[in-house]
Amino acid sequence: MKYSVIISLSGLLFILAGCQASNTVKEEKTYTISGTMIHFPPQCSGTLTEDYLISTKAQPLANTIFYVKKGDHNTITDTAFAEFKTDQNGYFFVTLPPGDYCLLHQFQKDTIAINAVRIQSEYYEVDDEGTIWQAYKTPIALVKIEDKNIDSLAYKINVQCFFPPGMQGFRYIGPMPE
Repeated sequence: MKYSVIISLSGLLFILAGCQASNTVKEEKTYTISGTMIHFPPQCSGTLTEDYLISTKAQPLANTIFYVKKGDHNTITDTAFAEFKTDQNGYFFVTLPPGDYCLLHQFQKDTIAINAVRIQSEYYEVDDEGTIWQAYKTPIALVKIEDKNIDSLAYKINVQCFFPPGMQGFRYIGPMPE
């Protein structure tokens, strides 16, 4: 017994259109956040003078990697959602879908970064374990993206002598500059 399948042209178009619709992925709208990361250079030798404080100007935090995690705080179990690097002027931009995000310095990405500083024991020693973990958990900034780009942000990053920006809770015990 032979069977014949007859599909009209309109039926074939209907089947193809149904297949096409089921394979369509809805793209999520994304928005750009941009701005500048700056720091004030610390006085790393000698006595802190009033002239130094008056003359010190903000400097761009150039060529530095930052991470973005979802949510409003940093935890050990969260993984980075996005990464960006500042240019020579400290300028950055990153494109993200709507949501709540925290911006993190590179040492806040995971515990490997903190432990890398611990390993450099000839130059660093733990000063305050609680401060280390508080600095790790505290984002540089919180950003809420709803329905538009966010431009011209400016973030001041704390920089201590001989430490990566934002790193706290360690004491530098290496050689001092002359």
